[in-house]
This record gives sequence, structure tokens and C-alpha cells, in this order.
Amino acid sequence: MKKKGSLMINARMLRAADVALLTVGLLLYLPFTVTAATQLSVWGDNFGTAPTEATNIVAIAGGDGHVVVLRADGRVFAWGRPDYGYDYGQTNVPPDVTNAVRIAAGSTHSLALLDDGTVRFWGNIYTTGVTNPPLSAAANMVVLAQGGTAQHVLSVRSDGTAVDWGNSSYGLGTVPAKATNVVDAAAASFHALVLRADGTPVAWGLYGTYPPYGAPVVPANATNVVAVAAGFSHDLALRADGSLVGWGTSSSEAFIPAEATNITAIACGGGQRLVLRADGKLLAWYSGGQTSAIPSGLSNVVAIAATTVGYLALSASDGPPLLGRIPHTPIAAGTTARVRALAISTTPLSYQWMCDGTNLPGATTATLVLSNAQPSQTGAYALIVRNAFGAVTNSDLNFSVPPLLIQTPPQSQTVAGGTNTTFGVTAIGQGPFRYQWQTNGVALAGATTNSLVLTNVQMNQAGSYSVIVSNAFGTVTSPNAMLGVVPLFITSQPQNQSTYVGGQASFNVTATGKGPFGYQWQASGTNLPSATNNPLVLTNVQFSGAGPYSVTVSNAFGAVQSSNAFLTVVPILITAQPQNQAGFLGQTINFAVTAQASLPLSYQWQFNGADLLGATTSSLTLTNCQYSRTGIYRVVMNTAVATTNCTDTSLAVTQVASWGSQGQATVPAGLSNLVAVAGGAYHSIALKADRTLVRWGDNTNVPSDLTNVMTVAAGGYHDLALKADGTVVGWGQNSSGQINVPSGLTKALAVAAGGTHSLALKPDGGVVAWGGNSSGQTNVPPDLTNVIAIAAGEAHSLALRAEGRVVAWGSNANGQTNVPNDLSNVVAVAGGWVYSFALKADGRVVAWGSPSYGILDVPASATNVVAIAAGWNHCQALKSDGTVLAWGTSSYGATALPGDLKNVVGIGEGGQHSLALVSDGTTGPKAPLVNPAWGPGGFRVSVPTISGKVYLLEYKNALADSNWTGLPLAAGNGGVITLTDPTANGSQRFYRVRQW
Repeated sequence: MKKKGSLMINARMLRAADVALLTVGLLLYLPFTVTAATQLSVWGDNFGTAPTEATNIVAIAGGDGHVVVLRADGRVFAWGRPDYGYDYGQTNVPPDVTNAVRIAAGSTHSLALLDDGTVRFWGNIYTTGVTNPPLSAAANMVVLAQGGTAQHVLSVRSDGTAVDWGNSSYGLGTVPAKATNVVDAAAASFHALVLRADGTPVAWGLYGTYPPYGAPVVPANATNVVAVAAGFSHDLALRADGSLVGWGTSSSEAFIPAEATNITAIACGGGQRLVLRADGKLLAWYSGGQTSAIPSGLSNVVAIAATTVGYLALSASDGPPLLGRIPHTPIAAGTTARVRALAISTTPLSYQWMCDGTNLPGATTATLVLSNAQPSQTGAYALIVRNAFGAVTNSDLNFSVPPLLIQTPPQSQTVAGGTNTTFGVTAIGQGPFRYQWQTNGVALAGATTNSLVLTNVQMNQAGSYSVIVSNAFGTVTSPNAMLGVVPLFITSQPQNQSTYVGGQASFNVTATGKGPFGYQWQASGTNLPSATNNPLVLTNVQFSGAGPYSVTVSNAFGAVQSSNAFLTVVPILITAQPQNQAGFLGQTINFAVTAQASLPLSYQWQFNGADLLGATTSSLTLTNCQYSRTGIYRVVMNTAVATTNCTDTSLAVTQVASWGSQGQATVPAGLSNLVAVAGGAYHSIALKADRTLVRWGDNTNVPSDLTNVMTVAAGGYHDLALKADGTVVGWGQNSSGQINVPSGLTKALAVAAGGTHSLALKPDGGVVAWGGNSSGQTNVPPDLTNVIAIAAGEAHSLALRAEGRVVAWGSNANGQTNVPNDLSNVVAVAGGWVYSFALKADGRVVAWGSPSYGILDVPASATNVVAIAAGWNHCQALKSDGTVLAWGTSSYGATALPGDLKNVVGIGEGGQHSLALVSDGTTGPKAPLVNPAWGPGGFRVSVPTISGKVYLLEYKNALADSNWTGLPLAAGNGGVITLTDPTANGSQRFYRVRQW
């Protein structure tokens, strides 16, 4: 009979909970034999190649884009790709991590629990910059919570209390009082989940950061739970009978497939679940039941894990058990120790724990439970683990029970004389506790609580401090903490200064401690007469005043000398240099300099070393910038006695305007001869007239041999290129196979890239889709034909048929695939995060989907539109006069159009940034005209087209006319189309065709 609150181990495998249960009190020496081999399988994301030394794996974990594994001998290995282009060091395992007993991974960080109960951390907790655990979470730990998406760390102490650290937002740092006797834990992006020894889960924090979100609420039927897992906005619990309980932000998050029975292990990633049945079958699904493919041939799976968008499975070969290390964290007398073996086997396991060579009655499970541990239980422990292929013994497990444990010892510190300070201690064990503080080995009268408060500290109180903690079992003395006492602290040193001859300088110092403070300033080490104030103000400074300055700060306890600060004296002082700039064609650029001098200043701006006529003020304005303005600018400043140059400043004029977040405004210098632009989540890409590509943003490069590109599409974190021969090339993230172009796809006419899926238009008007299918976005409707244009949103797809009708499929959580019934005469489509919109032949825009971001509020000025583009929660429209409209969420600046933006011939949208292609008069969207003819029906001309592009025939009656007259828009279909002017009456007219 299994005791209530104890945890079971499956006959086939070690459950996820087994990798992270209280394991205290044993010291493991490793002379045992390892005979069973394990093999790791990864799918759903591309983490790269595992190190050759990553063998004999006993535990696995994964983050956003990396994998961490634990070998049986305690060594840890990690590998993977940078997280969306950024390397946080999450795969840089410290070389001294050689005795690990548990591992965990978060979004961009990794952890290992060592056999002495300390936690090793590497990487960076995403968005926080935290790179080390705090003191409260560094020792006496026995559990590391798994959480591939986690932006915080959850760990558990040997006394069963949880510690959440690394992110104080979302209520994470405040652990609920009921989270006690914790035996398992899971961490999601912004919420935490723990399992108590009585089989009840406790959760806190926040589900996600986008609506609908809220605090997690554990359902009442989550009882008799033996393991927990957490995803982005959902949780999963495994009950002792092998059934599952799910919950989250909606009923779809709580969905459990009917075949998910007799489960032995669970794991959650970003939005997906992965479970293992007792019969060895793996199941994976997303919210609402959308299943994920499982690689064929997987067998003998013994452990599973989930990353943000991928899956991990550990398989084993037949053989004797494969055992991991066991922690030797001591256990305080009077408390309960749970020591859990980490064992891998393909057949049922049996356990026998022994002490001093004698079998312990009832100690026949993976967990050895020692209730109310006593000093008499000290001894030589051993564990024998058997399966059908043999037995393995861990012996010489030395176990000690001190009277209590010092969880947090007093910390050394240095204080200023006359101030107050406090030493503290935290103990684990059977209370009540008694305390006696001592200094330099001598007891302090009345210092008998867990904190020692020293007031008005004097210089002679410096020394060592410790505390003797005792209970009914005995006493333990804490390590010494050193107290240093100084007269005062200089918290802000004097800073270097520059001034001009005849100008003024000021030095300042900030001190803390017991005031009042006295000041004596020095120049070059010599006291300055009457310089006893703070700050030190120098007026009418001359060249002779240059040099080092310092100050002695004093109080009743003594004096402290500051560091040197240097004063530089120059004839002309430049206080603000001109800044390097990048501008787009037609933009107005301003350079400015700020300088000071005692005599009148004159200015002369130069371009590439030559004076600019009339540029003789402190600022330089360049209007209507062209490529010829690219170069080096400087300003020469003069007084009657001196000349100074500013720092050389560069201006790079490009054909692309970019604005918004994610650093996308930094366009590569010299971009010209472009014909198209596109934006992804964190990157941008441009197609040049020579059919090559330029990419900037995250660090996924364009394939070096990619040429003859006709058009390009940017997805979330991947790109697609359509070559002149109709072949499609993909690169970038491949978490869902989105760059695995189908082998039978040839002579494509257009491509589109979504969040994690891809589309291509075939010559026969059909559509091919591949990649992520979490919402059915690659399930092309079987009756879809006669398509002339395609678009991809985050998790939905759009197709435009030749008759001007739109078809949409995929995610419809926000109505983004609910195409308006009366929508017709469409010539272009675009898909964003949770919305869609279309361009009609009359130049008007129609939007549908989520109303949350203002996308559906199409501006009244959105007329004569010739192109549209969609971002995550914003969009653009290009008008026939070359101006641009933008609307939607503006918090990232993606809708804040540059004031000088004009002559735009192409647009693109990224995750939170926008792009515009400005005409340079020589390149851009031009279509060759063929077979011009005039007849009874007017004038007509044929033009070869690209599917998804929009074409416009324009005319004017004389070349001297300033305006062109446009005729109705026409959609490209990948072939030759004929454009007609039915109003031509035989008189002279001049024609051109524009393409977007």
C-alpha cells in the first residue's frame, strides 16, 4: 500500500517529478557500474547537434532555444541556438559543474543543483538581467522547477519551502503561505506551480501578458496529484491513478484528449503538452486539442520534457538500471528527509534501502522517507536497484543528522561609525530555537534573538560576529561574519571636468555616515586655501588650473580621502558633439554642435573636408537628402586665438525608411537600387535590383549562394525567397519545419511567411502550405482554386481568388478568418497577428479580426490605396501619391511616420516596426510594356506580372503635363495581363505602368 503523499515511480521510466523531488541527507560516492544506454530525441525546433560527450543521460530540460542534459556521473551539457538572435550564455555550462544531481532550464537561463545543495546558474533571466541566484536561494536546495518558457526561477529548500527569485513582477516573489511541504515544482513564463506532499498543487503569479490573463486557479478536482507541469497560460497535473487534470485561461486550455489515460509522465512548453502513457505511447497537443506529430520509431521512452516550441524524449536500451547522483544535503534533527533515487530503466524497478548493511523495513520505493530524523540514524546507507537485467548498488552513502541547519548565516558587512546595523540568521530544524550572539568569541549580553541589532556603532566594535543556535537536539555555531567600521563612506566621488579658459568648473562629493562632515579640497595634493565647502566651485579658470583635484571628508570618527578627479582646460569646450545619422531619400537631416568659449565663436561646416557655402552657424540643416549627401561632416570653430574641430560625423542616405522598435531603425548604410522590402519579428530584409538580398536585425544571415531572387517574404523568425526559376528557398528558425520547402514545389509564383508557417502559390492557382499547424493554418481548403495572391498572418492564412474574393483559414480566435460576406473586387490581402485586411480595386481598405488594437478603425483618408502591409498589431497603406498611412497600436512607435516620408513605392511591416521603400528615380517597381496597340476598344498594353503585386496603367496627354491620370487597378497573376484605356480616342497620349 502506497502511503498518502509519497510519490511513485513508473515501471518503465522516471517521471518528470522524479527529476525534482526532495533529496536530502546522503553523500554519494560513485563506484557503481553504468550499463544502460540512453538516447535523446528532439523535434519541433532546431537546437543543433548535441555534444558527443552527452551520453548516459538521466535527466533532460529545455528552454526557448536550448537543451540541457544531466549525465549519470553528474556532468551537465547544454547546446542550442541563440534565443531569437541573442546569446545570453544559457549554453555556457560552468566547467566546475561536475557533481550535479538535478537540472532545469528557463527561457534564456539554465541551472544545476549540485550534490551539496547549492545552485549553479548560467545565462540571463530574460528581461531582468539577473545572472546569479540571491543568497536566500543559493544553498540547502533540493528541487529545481522545470520551465522552458520561465522568466524567473523556482526552487525548493530541504525543509519543503519554495523560493521564487529572479523576477519580482507578476506577484512571483511572494510565495503563498500554503506552499509548504513542497515535493515538486514547475515554472512557466510568469506563474509558478508547486506540489505539496499531500498531493495538492498550489499556484501563483500571472497567466501570460496578453488578454485573457489572470491569476492561476487550481481546480478542486486536482487531488492525489503526483506530478505537475506548467505552460504559458495553462497547467497540467498527473494524478496517482494515471489520469490528468488541466486548467488555464479558458476551457480550451483545460482540454484533455480521451486517449490520455494511464499516464506516467507529463511536460508542458509554451502552448503545448507532452505526456507518456504506460504503454509507451507519446501524446502531444495544444489548447483545444490540436495534436502535434510524434516522430515515428520512438520506443522505450523513459523521460520527457517540453521547450517553448519543441519537445524532448529520452529513450533507453535494455540493461541494468542507469543511476544518477544523490545529494548529500544534511537534514536537521526532528524534521523529515525524503531521499529520492534518480533511476532510468526500460523494465520495472525494485528498490531496497539499507543502513549499516541491514535492510530498512518498508524502504522499497524510489523515495526513502525518514520521518522525525534523529542523530541515531547516522550511518552508512546503501541502495540496491534491480530490474529484469540486473542490479546496481549505490553504497557508502554517509548520512549525518546535525541538531539543526543554518539556512542563512550572518553576512559580513562594513558600516560607518555612528550608524546602526543588523546581523541575522535563519535556522532549519525542530524548534523552538535559542540564540546567543558573540563577538570575537565572547558572548554578548542580552543578544538572544535571531537578529543582532547594533546601534551607534563605534570603531572598536569591528571584529568577527557569530551566533550559537540551539534546540532540544544540541547546538550549532554559525560561520563568522566580519564587521568592518569606517569613519564614513564616500558614495559619490568627484568626477572629471572640462572647461574653457575663463570658464567655470565644479567638483562635488557625497558622503554617508554620522554627520556633520568637514571638507578640505586639494589640487595636485596640496590643500586649497578656504576650499572647505561642498561643492568646490572654480571660476575664471586658467590653463594653470588644470590637474587632479581631491577632497578629504571628515567627521567625529575620522577622515576619508576621495579619489582624484581631473580638470581639463581648453580654449574652446565642445559640450555636445554632432551625432552620426542615417536618413532616407528626401529626408531632412539636422546636425548641431554646442560649444563654449570666453571669446566670440565662429563656425564653418565641412563636407568630406570641403567648406559648405553659407554653413556658418552652430547647426546644419540638410533638406531633401539624396545619395550624394552621404559622407563625413565636421564643423570648424574659431575664436580670435584658437581653432577647434568637432568629431567627424557621418551621414548615410539609404532608400529605406524604418521606424519602430527592436532596433530596426538602424538601416545598413548605402542601401540603394532596391525593389522591395519586408519585415519579420526582429529583422528586416530588402530585395535589390540585381536580385540579391540584404538583411538586418537578428543574426540569421541570408544564404551566401542565394541569387536570382524575384520576391521575398519575412515571417516571424524565418524568411522565404522565390527565385526566377520558380524555386523557393527558406532559412532562419525551423521550430515547426517552416523552412522545409516541400520537395515537389516547383515554378511557384508567390510566397508568404507567417509566424511559424509558410505558403506558396502554384502556377495552376493552387496553394501549398507547410510548417506550424497549431491552428490549422496549413490546412489549405481542398476546394481552393484559381488563387492569384496569398498572405500569411501569425497563425492564419489568406488567399485571393481571381474573381476578387478572399478565402481564409487557420486560427480564428479573434475572427481573423471571418471574411466579410460582402467583400469583393479585392486586389491584395495581408495578414497580421490577430487580424486581416484587404485592398479593393477602388483603392479602399477593409479590415476584420480583433478590435483590440485599433486595426479595424481604418482611417477615412485611406483612399486611392495601392498597397497594404500588416505587422503584429499595426498596419500600413501606401497611397497612389506616394504617401503612407499607418494605424493600430503605437506604443512601440511603429505608427509614428517620419515627417519627411514621401515618394514611397513599397512598404513592409515587422513585429513592432515599419518599413518604406523610397523611390530614387532610377530603380524601383517598374514593369516592361509589351505589345502596345490601339483599336476600337481603346488603347491596350500587356505587361508580365508577379502574383501578389498590383499594377496601374496611367496616362497624360502631353509630357509637359504635371499629373498622370490613373485607370482602375489590376492584380498580377504570375503571367501576362493586358491593361486597357477605353477612353483613348486616337489623340496623342503617353502611358506608363506602375507596380507595387
